[in-house]
Amino acid sequence: MYVDISTLIDSLLITFLLIIGAATFSWYIGLHYTVILVLTGLILPFVPFLEPQHLSPELFMFILIPPLIFEAALTMGLDEVKRDFDIILSYAFVGVVISAFITGFLILLFTDIAVYEAFMFSSLIAATDPVAV
Repeated sequence: MYVDISTLIDSLLITFLLIIGAATFSWYIGLHYTVILVLTGLILPFVPFLEPQHLSPELFMFILIPPLIFEAALTMGLDEVKRDFDIILSYAFVGVVISAFITGFLILLFTDIAVYEAFMFSSLIAATDPVAV
């Protein structure tokens, strides 16, 4: 699939401007910026002059994900992580197990695949992105 580079740069520029605007707006109203980004992402498909872009996995892996991981590592205090490690670990474990079971049961409910395939798939996708949380 061919992607026009100027269209890609334009859409990335608009995306980055929206991210900066959402972060500024979230600081102004006192709401966490990830909530504003999710709301912005829900609104964007309905903006008529923005065309949907099909981005390659390499763009995400090498351009978009590293700054997210860097920002999360930069703003995370090691003392806070050490202090709350048992709580973080228990929430992560319990959350992943609950998510795997719920997803597995929903897959079984809405599809006709085998039980072990449903729970194998649900266990693969149940692990959350630590940067997103």
